[in-house]
Amino acid sequence: MQQLTVIYRLPVDMPDKLSRLGSTIKELRIKRGLSQQELACILKVDKAYISRIENGKKNLTIRSLIKIAESLHTDLKRIFK
Repeated sequence: MQQLTVIYRLPVDMPDKLSRLGSTIKELRIKRGLSQQELACILKVDKAYISRIENGKKNLTIRSLIKIAESLHTDLKRIFK
């Protein structure tokens, strides 16, 4: 039987969307007076993980986005502004 290889490529504009999402999260974090380290502690993740999110280098799950929104006392709609 022949194996089928599926290659998934992100849409061309995906890096830009992730970058905007990260910028919004950063903006909300700063407005709440939190450092990356403090948000990382709240979420129980590494500071480097927060940095990757804010720099648009991390493709987040809905579950992660919900946790971030809750930690920043906002809703998903605001994160996707």
